[in-house]
Parts: sequence; structure tokens; C-alpha cells
Amino acid sequence: MDQVPFQPQLVITEGQKLFLEMQQVGQKLQKKERRARDIKWKPSNDNSLKMNTDAATFEDGSVGFGFAIRNATGDVILAGACRSNKTGSSTYIEGLAMIFALTRTVEAGISNIHIESDSKCLVDGLHGRSLVEIQRDIIIEDILALARQANSLSFSHIPREANKLAHALAHSCRELFGTMKHKDGKPISHPDKNSRTVPMAIMFLVLCGFSFYLGGIFCSEKDKYVIQEVNKEVEPSKETAGGPLQIKAVTFPECSADLQDYTPCTDPKKEGEKFLFPGGGTMFPNGVSKYVDLMQDLIPGMKDGTIRTAIDTGCGVASWGGDLLDRGILTVSLAPRDNHEAQVQFALERGIPAILGIISTQRLPFPSNSFDMAHCSRCLIPWTEFGGIYLLEVHRILRPGGFWVLSGPPVNYENRWRGWNTTIEEQRSDYEKLQELLTSMCFKLYNKKDDIAVWQKLSDIAIRSLRLDTYPPKCDDGTEPDSAWYTPIRPCVVAPNQKYKKIALKSLAKWPERLNTAPERVADVRGGSDGAFKHDDSKWKTRVKHYKKLVPAIGTNKIRNVMDMNTLYGGFAAALIDYPLWVMNVVSSYSPNTLAVVYDRGLIGTYHDW
Repeated sequence: MDQVPFQPQLVITEGQKLFLEMQQVGQKLQKKERRARDIKWKPSNDNSLKMNTDAATFEDGSVGFGFAIRNATGDVILAGACRSNKTGSSTYIEGLAMIFALTRTVEAGISNIHIESDSKCLVDGLHGRSLVEIQRDIIIEDILALARQANSLSFSHIPREANKLAHALAHSCRELFGTMKHKDGKPISHPDKNSRTVPMAIMFLVLCGFSFYLGGIFCSEKDKYVIQEVNKEVEPSKETAGGPLQIKAVTFPECSADLQDYTPCTDPKKEGEKFLFPGGGTMFPNGVSKYVDLMQDLIPGMKDGTIRTAIDTGCGVASWGGDLLDRGILTVSLAPRDNHEAQVQFALERGIPAILGIISTQRLPFPSNSFDMAHCSRCLIPWTEFGGIYLLEVHRILRPGGFWVLSGPPVNYENRWRGWNTTIEEQRSDYEKLQELLTSMCFKLYNKKDDIAVWQKLSDIAIRSLRLDTYPPKCDDGTEPDSAWYTPIRPCVVAPNQKYKKIALKSLAKWPERLNTAPERVADVRGGSDGAFKHDDSKWKTRVKHYKKLVPAIGTNKIRNVMDMNTLYGGFAAALIDYPLWVMNVVSSYSPNTLAVVYDRGLIGTYHDW
């Protein structure tokens, strides 16, 4: 093999290129460092207060929260820190830090403030600009609910370099509050203390000096959080610069339970061996029962058996559906698998019907024209975005004459817009856009009071009159209306088949007569008829009597959630109707479509592929 001759000039040339590239990289790094040094916290231009919040995650799995409120001259008005054993995503933890800060701000009576955070995902979610997964995160709604208690409140994102004070406060919790404990009382293990390079004595001195800067003093004994209010009217100091530091001992309570064990949208209370869920969280500040009472005043059909089936999108822990169970309305509570993925499990353990689901790109696993009512209470679904495609899916599953209930933005924007971090013009535009979209889909405004607005889906005749050249157009016959197992949502209005005369809400028998009335759509099932329907019901009544002999717990409070894994007409659920339980009827995606019959008789279910 011939040896390649050594080329000194080529080596020199390549070396020079490499040197220039390294020099350019070094210059870019220096510029970046200089820019970072130049970024500093800036006071507001209108002499209002600014609050900075931040969170920190420690090696033992615990987290720290910190916040500071400063006036236009940079003086600290209020500051605090808290340590918690709550875990979750970074956005969730940053949200908890903001809730901690907002809670203390409300308690201090501060009602006009601008909040800054270095979590862009959180701020985008608060502005409604983030992805659906973040928008649906209930931590966003909890922050906005607290914000609504203020006269004027806004949010913005800042670089971390401009958030140093809150950042330092959050990290100071590591040393301030010592060892965290699990709920069982066992301490959370820390890294080996011998490995710490900063002696505790030095750290204590640093923190004391830092607290002097904040205008307060932190305690690190049994207390879990500290917060000290400073005079809002900053007076000139009468002491000389070398005067003695006056420190007053203050005792602070432990970090509140809502931050140690944070459960959104509910306020459980223990009485004896039971937990009570009044539903008094951010969704229903006066309790879910009063909320439903108001809704019943707006929709009388909720009282007389006209409305039997409902769906709650973005249900939280299903307090709304739980209250409706006691009123004879069976609700499918729908929640996504996000940071609060345990919500559905929590709802099921409460004995309330719930399933994982999200209105996104695929149809919901329900037949068309099935629910009597749909509900959204601050569920943060962008109804008017993407051509209103999410509303089109609600329209598909809601039967003619059914009701869609919306509470929260932009309803009642005239009185609520200040707490939504927006302007009244923007909220008016959002409401008008929503109303226009609903009208184009053959909805009419049925009733409205305070924060609740109710629209009613018009009759099938009005839907059939839609033209294909308008938006949204009437769907052609290309996709079966009831096809809902991994079927993409279509940007069109599903019109009922003209042969159906008795699927509208007003055409159905009222509950409980509805349960034993053979639905019109039973004739669509191969071999289906009124006689087959009655025979199926009779067969399951006999079987349930036998089942009860084998499983005596049926009919007692030991069995609450039941699933029929391969239902036909819902006969098994109908036979159990007098027992204190509910049944989720499942129809296989490969079986004849009988789920519409299940819903027509006032029961609930879903498609699935076992």
C-alpha cells in the first residue's frame, strides 16, 4: 500500500480553521454570559406591585416554594418560603408555588399585583396559549380561581436570571426546614450530611443576612413555612447604616394541608370512617349541590325525569356527576390522563361513573345522538379553536333537544373578566364567537344566569336543512355517525337518519318508564325487535336472581361499580336498577352496534376492543 505523503500546509490550514471555530464558540459563550449578567429584575412602570414566584426540587424528592413582592422602588413588601413533600411535573410544582404565593397575597389583602414566573409552560397555560395537555391541567384553573379574588392581576414570563430572589427563597427551604417526613411519620432520607461543603453555621449566617434584606426573619425549628409582611408604606430609616439589627421573634403555623396534600376541585372532610366530598373547590365555590340547584332552575327537565344521561367533560374528581346520581341522572365523567391522572381512579373509588378520555383528534367512544345533556365547568377546552371541532363532537353525541351547559369563561364576562387576565373586549369577542359558532351548528341559547349558560340542540329537521357549502357543513354519508372507536373527528355536523322519529329528547319516555320502553333504534340491530328486547330483559332478571345467590354482596354497599363487558341491550344493568350500584355497559367495536339502544333506554356505556 502506498504511503500518503505528509502535507504540512494542509495541517496548518485545518488547524487554523479549527482555531477560528473554537474562537467563535468562545465569543458566543462570552456574549451569552454578558447577556445573562445584564438581565436583572425590573420594577413596574406604573408604580404597581410585582410578585416573583419560583419552586425548587431537592434530592430527597421534596420541593421548596418561594415568593417575594416588591414595590416600584424595589423594596420587599411581602416574602415567604415553604417546603412540601408534594411531587409532580415541573409545571405542576411551579403552579403550586404560585398558589402558595397567591394564597398569602390574598390573606394580606393585596388586590392589585403583577406576577412573574420563569416557568414559560405555566405562564403560557395561564394565558391559554399552551398545548391542550397543559390547558387541561387543573392547576391552571386553581391559579385563575385565586386570581379572580383580586381586583387587578396579570402574569408574565421572565428569564431565570431576573427571578433570583424567588429562586433563592425556594432553594433556602432545604436548610431552613430540615428533614421532611412522609405521611406515615417516617423521615425522608437526605444525602449524607458529611458530604455538604457549606457548614451549617455559615449557611445560617447567610440566611439571616438574606432575611434581613427581605425585612423578615426565617425560623427553622418545627415551623414549615414562614411569611413576614413588611410595612407597605416604606418610611426613611431613622437608624444609621451601622445601627443594630432589630429582630422580633415570630411564630408561624405549619404549611397548610392544601399544599402538603394538594387535591384540586374538591374539599374532602372526614367524619368517622367516611370521607365527605362537598365539591367546594374552585369549580363550585358554594358547593356542588347549590351549583346543581341553580342549573335545575335553568333546566326544569332535570327534575321530572326528562334528562337521564349526561356527560361531564373535564370532570375533575366527578363531584358534579356524583351529585346528579342522587337526583336520578346518570353521568359519564370524562377526564384526561395528565398530571392529575388519578382523578378518574379517585372518582371510581368514590363510586361515581368515570372514564379516561379527552376531546382531541379522535371521536369519543359513544354513539351519535346518545346523551341528554353535556356539561363543561371551566374545563379549559378551547371550544372555538380549530373551527369549533370540539363542539362538533359534543354536537354528535348530544341527542336532538339535548342541552349543553357551560360555566366559566367567557360566560358572564361582563363581571368576571378582571380575574381572567384579559380584557373585557377580548372576552366579549370570545363569547360572540362562541355564540355564532353554536348558532351555525343549530344550537339556541336556552337560558342563562350568573356564570351558567345553557344551549339546546335544535331538532333533527333544522340540522338536515344545513347545506354542504356552508360552515360547518352537514356530514355526507362517508362515515357512519356511530363509528367511534379510533375514528377521527370530522369537521362537519352529523345529521340524524331521517327514519328515526323518536330519538329526540322530547320523544322519549320520561325516566323510569324509559328504562323498559323498547327504543326505536333496536330495529337497526340484526335480529333486533321489540320482542327480542323484552326477551333479553326477562332473561337477565332471571340470571340476576341466580347471581345474587352466588354473590350475596350484590345489592349491598360492598358492590358499587359494575361493568358488563359484553352487553347487548343493557338487560343486565336494567335488572340491577333497584340496587345501590351503577353499570358501565361495554359494546365491542367488532360486535353489532347496540350501544345506541343502551343510551336510548337511559343507561350508559362505551365502545371498547377487548
